[in-house]
Amino acid sequence: MSTTPLSENRRHGPAIPRWMLPSVRVRRRGDVITVEQRVPARVESIHTSRRDDSGSLHDEYHTPIYEAGLGSPTSVPLVKERLTVPASEVSEQQVRQAVDHAIAAYDPGTAALSVQFSGDALLRLLQTVFLLGMTGFGLHFIVIPFYQSASSAPPGDPFASFQKLLTVFPGIFILVAITLAVVCARAAWALRTPKFVAEEQWGLLRQTLTQLAGQEPGSSRPLDIEAGLRRDLITHPNGDSLTRGVTRDGRMGPPWPDAYDVAKRVRQGRRTLIGMTIFASVFLTVGVLIFLLFIAAGQLTLIPLLGGVSVFGAILSHTSQQCDRLLVSYPSTMPGEEEPREISWEDVDTASLPAWCDARRRERYWNLAAIVFLIEFVVAILAIFASVMLNQTAFSTSSSSQEAHTHALIQNSVLALVVIAAALATVVIGRRWIQQKDSELRHQAGLI
Repeated sequence: MSTTPLSENRRHGPAIPRWMLPSVRVRRRGDVITVEQRVPARVESIHTSRRDDSGSLHDEYHTPIYEAGLGSPTSVPLVKERLTVPASEVSEQQVRQAVDHAIAAYDPGTAALSVQFSGDALLRLLQTVFLLGMTGFGLHFIVIPFYQSASSAPPGDPFASFQKLLTVFPGIFILVAITLAVVCARAAWALRTPKFVAEEQWGLLRQTLTQLAGQEPGSSRPLDIEAGLRRDLITHPNGDSLTRGVTRDGRMGPPWPDAYDVAKRVRQGRRTLIGMTIFASVFLTVGVLIFLLFIAAGQLTLIPLLGGVSVFGAILSHTSQQCDRLLVSYPSTMPGEEEPREISWEDVDTASLPAWCDARRRERYWNLAAIVFLIEFVVAILAIFASVMLNQTAFSTSSSSQEAHTHALIQNSVLALVVIAAALATVVIGRRWIQQKDSELRHQAGLI
């Protein structure tokens, strides 16, 4: 039976089918027995995209990224988390029998259909049906007739093999549609469980393991960790609870990530940095190639090189924050139920205030580096327009090759001086602003 009283919206409606219950997996990993299921996650970050419909109207789309107890954040609101108990206290067979008996006795109750089926699950189910329909349409009306016409061609037709080759291109799109359909179907199945049912079963599993092992099980769930419960025994063999400091006004401070969480996020940030470096290298390579092509054509211009370097530097400066150990240890936001929660100095515990202020200063310096490269990119764009205007003027006056060469040297010299001046001015102004903001923050926090 359910250990939680039914809410008002669950007293009426059809019974919740048992296939909606979260799947539970029991296994042994070394000296630890694990119990895994998919449970609701909190929002870690929100990605906002904007689509312009006209000159004045636009639509904004907010895509939440959820916090998982295991692995990296995901866009699926139900994520895998686990409870752990020592294998020295209970055996795997005992845990499996106790878990199976508890789940068999659990009654999810009743609820309205609008409560049972979430909008996220229905959306992904509709996406699956649409993609499968597009796949069937492509097979029936494009690939099969096209392949049949190619096969029925005379043996000596020189275009027969070429027609068969053309069937590869719609086949690739169909394979992509099938892959996306499988992904959407897996997400719909993961989201089949109502959040309150996952919450109730999670509490039931915790209660069962506590009674069986005679001790509180370890949890990978962020909400449990923040509540001061025992940590996951695989990632934290001692099962220590997360210690939280006290703020100046007596409140509990944020749950800072420990050494394990910091190391995990730094590794994830380094992998992201490597991937973004490869991606940004495309812009740098294109800029260098265009620069060399202009040189080979006898035209000297630094604009392509400047554009490639500025985009490359801006992407790397922004991405490098994810693997900065200080920023990972003391972030400016914390995951929340509906949206990420901003952290101010008033929410930070007294012992962590100096390091948190140092992290905010470091974050501003990283942003300043990205801004410097973005300003260089803006200078490159303006230089393109200026070059077009000057070249038109030079063409209208029919200047000689020697004059054109001298004119190009002057343009590039002016461009280099403008870039250096803009970069130096941005650094000087940004550094003074960062120092002022850091001083104001430390003064408010009582550190000065």
